[in-house]
Amino acid sequence: MKKFVLFVFIVVAVLVALRARYEQRHPRQPEPPPGVPVTTTTQPEAPAATTSTQPPMVPPPPPSTKLDRGANAFVSGALELYPTYSAVGLEMSYQGDANTNVSALMSWRRVGESGWRDGVDVTIDRERHLMWASIWPLEQNEPIEVKLAFSDPEPLPEPRLMQTRTRRMVLNTVGGRTLYVSPTVGDDDNPGTKAAPLKTLAKATTGLKSGDTVYAMSGVYPESLHLQYIKAQEGKPAVITAAPGHKPVLDSSRVIRAGAGWSQVSPGIYSIGGNFPDDGPHYVAQDGKRMFFYPTVADLTREEYQNRRCWAYDPQKKRLLVRTGDAKSPGSHSYHVAMDDYGFYLEGCKYVVISGFEICHYGNSAIRISGSGTIGNVVYGNLVHNAQQGIFVKTETSENNAIWYNTVAEPGIRDFSWISIKHSEYSRQGIIVWCAGRGNSVCHNKVHDWFDCIDVESWLHPNDLGMNRDADIMFNQMWNVGDDGVELDGGGINMRFHGNRIRSAHSAISLAPVERGPVYVTRNDATYHTLFLKMSVGSDSVGWTYIYNNSAYTMDKADGASMVRFNSYELADRNRVLKNNAMIGSEFAVNRGRTGHVLDYNCYYNTPTKPFRKFDWEGQVYRSLAEFQQSTGQEQHGMYADPMFTSTPDLGKYGEDELPVYDNPSVGDLRPAPGSPLIDRGVVIRGVSDVFKGAAPDIGAFEVGDGSGAK
Repeated sequence: MKKFVLFVFIVVAVLVALRARYEQRHPRQPEPPPGVPVTTTTQPEAPAATTSTQPPMVPPPPPSTKLDRGANAFVSGALELYPTYSAVGLEMSYQGDANTNVSALMSWRRVGESGWRDGVDVTIDRERHLMWASIWPLEQNEPIEVKLAFSDPEPLPEPRLMQTRTRRMVLNTVGGRTLYVSPTVGDDDNPGTKAAPLKTLAKATTGLKSGDTVYAMSGVYPESLHLQYIKAQEGKPAVITAAPGHKPVLDSSRVIRAGAGWSQVSPGIYSIGGNFPDDGPHYVAQDGKRMFFYPTVADLTREEYQNRRCWAYDPQKKRLLVRTGDAKSPGSHSYHVAMDDYGFYLEGCKYVVISGFEICHYGNSAIRISGSGTIGNVVYGNLVHNAQQGIFVKTETSENNAIWYNTVAEPGIRDFSWISIKHSEYSRQGIIVWCAGRGNSVCHNKVHDWFDCIDVESWLHPNDLGMNRDADIMFNQMWNVGDDGVELDGGGINMRFHGNRIRSAHSAISLAPVERGPVYVTRNDATYHTLFLKMSVGSDSVGWTYIYNNSAYTMDKADGASMVRFNSYELADRNRVLKNNAMIGSEFAVNRGRTGHVLDYNCYYNTPTKPFRKFDWEGQVYRSLAEFQQSTGQEQHGMYADPMFTSTPDLGKYGEDELPVYDNPSVGDLRPAPGSPLIDRGVVIRGVSDVFKGAAPDIGAFEVGDGSGAK
């Protein structure tokens, strides 16, 4: 018996020695910290394949690794694919994984394709036990298949598979009534045929149902349409549209023409009476340009902000007061005074289409979409101008509403000082989606001459996961921006900001803060005055933010334009990942950076008259890239070099409050010119930069390659 015990002891000792020797030669990799997104590729020096004929392979674990058991075991839960017109969002719940070491790999393909495409890295929220990812940009009505594979830490035997199809936008309808409206030759007692049209849109839209079409003929409609709880069907909308070949104008204004009877109240201040709304007008334009609003007559008299083209309303005397902003009296000008707050107000409506209108001179929003159960409405191809704000979407139950191919402009707002507009409570946004729900889409619009062009916001709601979820802001053009080109403040789960162009903005992209995530910022290009990436205002910012392949340069000739500014040090700030971005600035390259962010493969440079731009990290300022790399571990593959954009007019040309005014967004070309250091210097990012020309992806928003090969 003693010999047997000795034999067993010797065998166990030998096995323990062999195990220790094996682990010394094959050390186990550390587990990822909670909340860190799974990275399926390290920083490769050579590109990975774009598509594969076989499903992506998960590297085999070392022989000693075993599947987790008990509370550490991973159990996948409900998998959801949420399609929009341009993208698909993924969410999956799970249980277990107490030791937080599960990883996931997402792949996708169009139905019918044999090979799988790489998807973006999966973001894992280890506190909520949720996984998220997105696929973008996609075309409408595309059927796709998604595969989600897991390791815990061994690969689990069965991946999750699911199919879906992106949404299809329906702009025309059949099966219901067809009504024609003309404000010039119509009569509301007519049957509403093309030969005998109705006179008002209010009459035509009464009782509007699924499948109905209202054709608006040319002319001015002095109306405000409050459409309540129209419940059309998906695929069979209720349509209010311009008749073919016609240009209807929805305009609520009372026009005060030149030569009208104004009275001088005091030097430079004039007044006029009229049949104004009970609480006074809410918007006034002089010669087609917005006038600055002072809340009281005393404010107008005091001229606190020195905005000389301005107005106020005296509710006791029921008179409108103005300063013209020039040496002329108001009798030399014409005025449009808004008599109604809204052009179209869709409250609680489902699947209503508004298209082909010019909508102007409204005291609140030209178009408002809000109310419980506001779903699937489409605002398409309209011209919106001269209103407090252009298009407004509100409430968390507003879902799958689309704002596409509209032109939204506000002439004159850029004439006022930045500080005066910032301190004013008067609205000044072109398109705003405020604390809205899921699947809303703002794409292919032209938005210009606003203080803020496109806002998709939801501050101070970090745990409301439905807010601004699966939102798409893609392929818009913004220019002449008094403050922010786009505000994604608050963030949202699977929010995608892609392929947009911004020209002449105070700050180009605001992500201040991102309370939820993931938020993806990809393939955008901009010119700016103060900040390219503004992440320095708001509250705690902890949502995952992925900023990949963007390009920008500053127009500031002074020393105030930072390329990247993170949150204030007294606020939480982490989980920002910046890669493959190309930037020129006149102040900091990076300001207020700290541990918890990842920066790599980015290109920074200074305006021609400025020296090296500083890197500020954890309160320490570094005056060389090498010192920044060595001290922080960031930007190990980054560069400080002239990106050699193809064309950079107005680079470093203007001083503070001297932003140029453009006629269109075509100024500047941020594609890398031949010989640019951006070419073939980026990193392969799954689902973002894994399709490229040449030897590797280009840094920046555009892929041109060096012609050495195609991928």
